[in-house]
Amino acid sequence: MNRFSPKLAALIAAAVFVASVAHAQTTIVDWGTSSTYVAGDALFNGYTTSGRAFDLVSEFNPQSGYSGPNFYGGASVVGTNGTGQWNATTGMLVKNNTTAAQSGTAGNDAFRFYPTWSGTTGDGQQKFYAAVAFPKSEFLNGGSSSTVSISGTESVNLSFFLASSGYQVANTNFRVLIKNGSDWYVSNTISYTAGTLKTVSSTFGSAFTGWSNYNTASLNSIGTAATPVFNDVQAIGYLWTLSSLNSAAGGTNGSAFVSDFTFNATLTPIPEPSTYAALAGLAALCGVMIHRRRKAKI
Repeated sequence: MNRFSPKLAALIAAAVFVASVAHAQTTIVDWGTSSTYVAGDALFNGYTTSGRAFDLVSEFNPQSGYSGPNFYGGASVVGTNGTGQWNATTGMLVKNNTTAAQSGTAGNDAFRFYPTWSGTTGDGQQKFYAAVAFPKSEFLNGGSSSTVSISGTESVNLSFFLASSGYQVANTNFRVLIKNGSDWYVSNTISYTAGTLKTVSSTFGSAFTGWSNYNTASLNSIGTAATPVFNDVQAIGYLWTLSSLNSAAGGTNGSAFVSDFTFNATLTPIPEPSTYAALAGLAALCGVMIHRRRKAKI
């Protein structure tokens, strides 16, 4: 019977093992349920009442005392009627130890987005945009040194909440942002109701089924529909938007919280040069052994 030698079988088994671990699904971003990100409420770096340009260069992290992964992003205010701004003292921060009335779950730290506006007429008097992105350098479990891809079977966990008491909001929604290669994409919207904790926990393909091109230079502009292939993910995050309500009431506010943002993705490790050399040697050794076996049969 034609059998592989024990050595050759071991080499083949090693090759199969290398192939099996080349595509591993793991957590790449975990800004999860925790009360230890900040010791006290901490404002984001660089934002003003009018917003801040989006980039992946200057950290958007709280100004001090922050212990979580670095994140980047931007914010803007687009006015169609009345006046609006990000709240000067609590507009964008990591809120420490939120209450259930604030974030839907008590005790967790959470991203807080808190705009203020005033006006008398017009649906969507002001629109507020806040984007947060975690770059590849912050990906967990070897993600920053691997090719990161998302196809549809990977899982996503999100939790966000819009505080409702006294706030008048026309609509608010949440979109996922992904930078693949040099291009940015934004998902379909996930709408949610004020005063209700919205959670998404499902496979990636089920949670987000539509994508559009996105230009981070203009946070309020969603581009044309796209069908991206996420085979080189460089950053992942979210875009939160809020529009003010058609109302005669001036000075109304809206406050949104994001307490959980966790993503899994598929990692393909990028081999070191020494690994390439070892694989080449393995292939050569397999070739030699097969050649010897064939020669021995002649």
